Amino acid sequence: ERGRYEEAEQLHRKALQGRREKLGETHPNTLQSMHHLAEVLQERGQLQEAEKLYRQELQSRRASPGDSHPDTLSSMHDLATLLVKREQFGEAEELFREELEKCSRSVHGHQHEETLSSSDHFAEFLKDRGRLEEAEELYRQVLESSGRVKLGDEHADTMSSISDLATLLKEKEEWKEAEQLFCEKLKRCQSVHGTQHKETITATKKLAKFLK
Repeated sequence: ERGRYEEAEQLHRKALQGRREKLGETHPNTLQSMHHLAEVLQERGQLQEAEKLYRQELQSRRASPGDSHPDTLSSMHDLATLLVKREQFGEAEELFREELEKCSRSVHGHQHEETLSSSDHFAEFLKDRGRLEEAEELYRQVLESSGRVKLGDEHADTMSSISDLATLLKEKEEWKEAEQLFCEKLKRCQSVHGTQHKETITATKKLAKFLK
């Protein structure tokens, strides 16, 4: 595994150098190579260099194709995720907020799957910071305002949102609604997958653990 990452790093460095020389620093293909190298460096734990590349990529994408382009939002998300790993939580939050705002208002709309994904990631970030009320508000928006309406009760993302909200409510010791949601998740899993599927088994274990 380690050898494969080393080889991938070498290949991506070579590709980036070649594209920089032939296409220029801000060409979309150069930025793509920059992104791939940053991903590999992040996997290898070389976070400082990965951050530098993600920042350069985002700066270039903000200039063109612009702040609200899907590729720019993706770069924003990846830099924010890396900053969380580096415990730079303030700037990470700013980027997550900007990504979500632009996803919902400018690019995709409130019920688009990318917006739901951005909301879910930001809610997880807030939960991990102990900001449970803010996280709950986002989880509820994803589940009630968008998830059930856009995707349906038995869509995998909706069921994941049910589980996320249930887990959060458990942390808040709101036992009654948490139990209802854990039970709902199990019921949906049984309906979609049957009783022997790994998702159903996991949902069963979570409910059993909750009821202990």
